[in-house]
Amino acid sequence: MSKKKKAGTSKNDKIPIDTIHAWTQDFKWNGKMSEWDFIQSYHPVKPFEDSAAYLTARKHDSKTGWHIKKQRTYLRMEGSVSRLASNNNSQPLQVSDFPVILSYLEEIKTLLGLDFDSNSLQVARLDIFRQFDLPYPVALFIKKLSQIYRLPHLVQRASSELYGFSYVRWENQGREIVLYDKSESFRTGSLLNDRNVIRAEVRFLRTHICKREGIIDLHSLMDTQHLFKLWSVQFHQLLNESKKLAVIEPSIFKGDLANILENTIRSNGFRVNHLVKVVAGVGGIDKLLEFMGGEKGFDLWLNSQNLHRQKRSRIRKTIQELNNLSTQFHETPLQVDVLVDLKDWLER
Repeated sequence: MSKKKKAGTSKNDKIPIDTIHAWTQDFKWNGKMSEWDFIQSYHPVKPFEDSAAYLTARKHDSKTGWHIKKQRTYLRMEGSVSRLASNNNSQPLQVSDFPVILSYLEEIKTLLGLDFDSNSLQVARLDIFRQFDLPYPVALFIKKLSQIYRLPHLVQRASSELYGFSYVRWENQGREIVLYDKSESFRTGSLLNDRNVIRAEVRFLRTHICKREGIIDLHSLMDTQHLFKLWSVQFHQLLNESKKLAVIEPSIFKGDLANILENTIRSNGFRVNHLVKVVAGVGGIDKLLEFMGGEKGFDLWLNSQNLHRQKRSRIRKTIQELNNLSTQFHETPLQVDVLVDLKDWLER
């Protein structure tokens, strides 16, 4: 007889969540005011009334980035659980780190004079994320995905961040699907080893939406299999729409390369490693020079960009160095099946 598969945590023991909002109406405050950042009365307090009940208060914990808000009828807490456990939000929370959340709540109680049962906290927002290494600049991928204006029950939200193709979002009033460039968090300083990292998040933004998806309280976050399933279901919508509209095609989008290259070297914050990432994204220096018509062709193109001499010199020197180091690159074929990569990512 086969054994029934046990529900709960997945074999990698990772909780793929970042931001959560949690709240409760079942709390008490002893009136301690010293540690709150802001306290304000919003109701005339009569002598016989409980004065603490008629005060709003806010606290921002600069160490963890968490916000605690006290209203008359409810208490709300917001923050990144991954940052709470590891001081950054680039990596998922380990199941073994979950007690850190409960321990932090106990600290909050003592610090701010609060009394509440952690089990009474309801989840009002939950961000579930996964990260994926691309073999080409993230901007190429996001630029193509931004051509999808609608997903089932979601509409793309216009954003200034989309202009640089670093961010794209589809949303309604209770749910969001977001993809953005997370590469900066993984910079190594090496010209050859920096990564192209895209982050994909599903955000449930209301208490009733979280409940509908089975996220009721903090202990629901321990069911990592369910969290991964929620993420996968949402992103399969994106995959299906990409297939339907033929937005993601099996190529590295050669027509976009010149624009990406031009935007890269013209940016105010231009750094050499930005150029290196574009080079790596098309399969190495040999592929780039082939596309640009050799070193002479690249020089002609570079001279046409109207850059000052020092910047041109830096770029030319970088290209020459990369040409000498080209054997150290892991070559990525110019024809890359992005759709296959995304499907594999979803099904891991």
